[in-house]
Formats: sequence, structure tokens, C-alpha cells
Amino acid sequence: MSTNRPDRLTDRNYSLQSADEFHLALTEEQQTELERILFEDARTEHEWERGVICVITRSSGQNRVSFLVHDILDPADGDINYGGSVQFDADYRYEAVARAREVGDAAGLLYIHTHPNLTGDETAFPNPSVGDLNTAEKDLFEDANRLGDEAPLGIAIVKDTSRQWRVIGYEFDTPDTADDVGKAAYSPSSARTFDADCVRVVGKSLREYPTSKKTDGAAGAAAAISPDTQDSTIELWGEDGQRQLNSLRVGLVGAGGGGSILAEHLARMGIGELVVIDFDRVEPANLNRAQGASRADADARRPKVDIAERLAQLGGTAPGFSVDVYEASVVEARPQYGAIDRLLDCDVVIHAAEGEWPTRVLDEMAHAHLVPVISGGSHLHNTGGVLDENAYAQATIAGPGQPCQNCARHWRETAANDEMNNPDATGPGDYGLDEGAEGADETTGEDREPSTNSVNLIVAGMVTLRLQDYVLGVAGGQRGIRRFMPGTWSMEEGISSCKPGCPMKSLLADGDTHQLTLSNDPKYAKIRRDLNGGDEQ
Repeated sequence: MSTNRPDRLTDRNYSLQSADEFHLALTEEQQTELERILFEDARTEHEWERGVICVITRSSGQNRVSFLVHDILDPADGDINYGGSVQFDADYRYEAVARAREVGDAAGLLYIHTHPNLTGDETAFPNPSVGDLNTAEKDLFEDANRLGDEAPLGIAIVKDTSRQWRVIGYEFDTPDTADDVGKAAYSPSSARTFDADCVRVVGKSLREYPTSKKTDGAAGAAAAISPDTQDSTIELWGEDGQRQLNSLRVGLVGAGGGGSILAEHLARMGIGELVVIDFDRVEPANLNRAQGASRADADARRPKVDIAERLAQLGGTAPGFSVDVYEASVVEARPQYGAIDRLLDCDVVIHAAEGEWPTRVLDEMAHAHLVPVISGGSHLHNTGGVLDENAYAQATIAGPGQPCQNCARHWRETAANDEMNNPDATGPGDYGLDEGAEGADETTGEDREPSTNSVNLIVAGMVTLRLQDYVLGVAGGQRGIRRFMPGTWSMEEGISSCKPGCPMKSLLADGDTHQLTLSNDPKYAKIRRDLNGGDEQ
């Protein structure tokens, strides 16, 4: 059944110790840059043991903490030395600390170095030497004293390529008083260490690499498959591809006409976990397009997330598939009504809700937290009931390596701000029908976007195919906007990159240092008042 936010979420989770999952995330461009620094022109064994310092930020979800690579500080000659272990020059480290301070309070440092493959075992994961660990404890404890206890700190060891990792996060208690200095509880040896479950690389595609921890399921990078229930899709993209899909945790924002279809079909495709967020209730006017909803659901004004949960549970094919639903808002700042932190636990998010404010928040999240967002929607321009050439159904991807939704004109600041303050403000695709006009909901008086299940099915199919392509490359690795024009039965391509100087790109990997544009959601408050006889609670 649907749930709101647990009380324990009133504070963000900043600690690796209390998190269930730990990821490292970076962009494709950063992965290419790291490969250049760490592996290019290496000729001897010790040249393979190279290093680099990255400024990182923290992304704090409900259950997952991710370290995001924010900046890569290209080392100069003498910045990295080898004396039985990789050693980072003091001036180079001071430069990194200064840069982390510039980024913000949730910024810290990640020390990366390489290990040669001396065993010949291509499947073996790298492990730090005793010297590496001793150096890491000392250096990172000094960094914690400079940056604060809450700064994200860690080391990463990479073997031969940037695709086999061991990532270790560190947490320390640093001395607060002179009496604390020198005590074992406030020393490098008091470090608490945590191995990362997965490395995510986000850009033109989404790739997840297992770490030496080899975590299975949605917390990691691979999962068990079911040859019985997934035989046809395994035939299409193979067992390895199905394992990747089965390991995905997908967020679904919106459980209406398109979202209800997606809830079932994402589960049937084989994702490992689905997180559904919507605060709306089923009404009679929804029944022409609400997949799985009955007249009894409409009469009871059942939460749409409950219908989505029912459909997903019936359709799930991945072993151990689970669905988690929240009757909540992604733009709501108050934890008891909001759910944005749960989306930060996801590998990718599907956006199937109306409104320019939610689109803006998810666009910011995609860039600041490196969680790509695939959006689907339609706009049924018509004249006298006949679709004209401007009617469309579309699917697009936002995030690193993809055009943002602002450049695609899917949200505008003035309209998003209006929605923040006005429960009756319309979103993209809302035509602004006059109250009481044909097409307005007779029950609530709210304007409704013209919609039909046939077009919703097309949108859901496009979104699902784009997810498959984004993760597995089954359709050529498409970028930007893809749009179907049902009035002319034609396909169009939209922008494939952002405009020059796009401000959204400046948010890349800002993590918790960026404040998402959240506030009190007036639309959700209005629904709560309607359900509770005028009481918002």
C-alpha cells in the first residue's frame, strides 16, 4: 500500500555508516580523462602505478550515498611519486583541499591510483597494499581535519582499465578540543572504511561496473536472471544484458495514463526494483486511460501509486523483483510529503508526470546528482477532433551528455515559479481549457490535457525502448529528443545537445552542494485538503 515519508528522513543521510548502499558516479567525459591520465603511454611496471586526485561531492539518498566526481586535478611532474606505494605530493594535496573548499561543504577528495596486473588474471579486482592503506589513513585524516568530518573522502584502485575498481570510503572523528589531539579515537587509525557496491558512468549511455565487493541486485551492477520468464528478452540482448537490466533500480514519477502503463511494462522488461511516486487519486475521468484501474478504484479515489504497485507486482519477471511506492511529491521540500531523496537511490528515473516545476527539479537532479532522467509525454493539438501536424508523442533523456530539458523548452523559469505558488497553474501540455468547458473534469473543475490511451501506449513504448537503448545500446545509442507525429505518422528528431553557455551544465556533479528548487507543493496540499475536509493533514 502507499506510504509517506518515514519520520527518520527529516534529516538527510550524510553517513556511509548508516547508508545501505555506497556508489561512485562519474561522467563519460571524466572516465575518458581518467584513462588518459592513468593509462596513456605507460611502459614500465611502476609507470602503471599512477595516481590522480579528484574533488568529489556527496549525493545523499534515502538508502544510498554516492560519491560524485566533480573535478579531476590533472597532476604535473612531481605531483605523484612512487616509493613502495603511490605518494601524493603535499603541494598537490593542498591544491586539492583548496578546490574542495571552493566547491562547498559537501565536497571532499578521492585519491585514485592504478595497480598493474601482475597475476595475469583478467577477472581479478585490484586491492591496495598495506603501504597504500597506511598512506591513505594518514593523508585522508589530515584532509578530514582541514575539510571537516562530513567531507566525503576515499581512495580508489583501478587495474589496467577504468572498468575494474575497488573504491573505499573513509570516515573519521577529528579532534574538537586540544584534549582530543593524540587520542586513539581521534587519529588516523580510527578510520571507519566502507567498500563501494558499484561504479556508475553516466553520459551518452549508462554503464555500471561491479567493484571488488561484487554486490548483487539493485545495489550493485549485476543481478540474477530468470530463463523461464525472460527467455525472449535474453534471446534479444543476451544473458549479460538481462543481468544489467535486472540490476536497475528505476524511479517512476507519475502513475497516470502513461505511468500506469510503464509500471507494468518496466516490471515485465525485467528491472530489479521500481520506485513509484505520485500524490494523485484515481477519478472517473481517468478510466479511459488509467491502466489497471477499475470503477471501484475511481469510486474509492484510490491512490494512483496503489494501482501502479498492483500492476508491477503482477508483471515483474526479475528474480526478487520489488516495487516501492510513495504517495508523495518530487517537488515537496517537507520530508513527510516529499520523495526526492528516494529518487537519489535510483540508477535512472522515468518522468511521466505533468508540470514545468517537476520537470525543472528532475532536470536539476539529473545534472547535479548524475541520475539520468528519461521523460515521456504527448501534446495532442487538434482541430475539430482531427490531430494536426503539430500533435506529438515523444521521449527524451536529460543528464550528462544529453540536452537538458530547459534547452529543449520543456520548462521555463517563469512557469515553474508560477506552479510553486499556484495550485491551479498549468504545466506543459495543459491547454488552459476554461473551467466548465468541454474537456474539463466535471468532478474537480480542473483543466485536463486531451489524452488517449493509444498515444499513451506509444509514449510508454518509446520510453521503454529508450531505456533499453540507454543501458544496452540496442537501438544505436540515440541522443536528445525523439518525437512521433501521429497526425502525419512521421518521426522527428529534436535537439541533441544543449545551447552554448547552458547554465544547467554548471550543476554537473554538484551533489548535495546544490539546493534543488523544492518548496511546499500547493497541488498536493490542495488534494490533502479535499480528502480531509479542508484539513491539509
